[in-house]
Amino acid sequence: MANLRYANPRATDDDIVRAAQAAQIHDTILAMPQGYDTIVGERGHRLSGGEKQRIAIARVLLRNPGLVLLDEATSSLDSLSEQRIQQAFQHLVEGRTVNVIAHRLSTILAPDQIVVLDHQ
Repeated sequence: MANLRYANPRATDDDIVRAAQAAQIHDTILAMPQGYDTIVGERGHRLSGGEKQRIAIARVLLRNPGLVLLDEATSSLDSLSEQRIQQAFQHLVEGRTVNVIAHRLSTILAPDQIVVLDHQ
């Protein structure tokens, strides 16, 4: 839990579980050797790119900022991981301003505005 609590030291265990569920990473965490107490990184359990991104989304949800900037958030993911990230984005965008930088329009969900930068 410490890995996720990093985003908000005052977060309760229930807050962390709710954020992980919203970020589509809760079931993955439960499947790890020690669940939420599993050590990750070089000396522990290795996370895939999609898992790392969903952990980051859970941290954002715990931090609850008014503005979120996503830069190519799904650029190097397989289609299943991209789908899970997009499901997590639905919780991420609620009640906040989110700026998404993306080359693929399919990675942007229900935007209020789209700005296209074209260098010619």
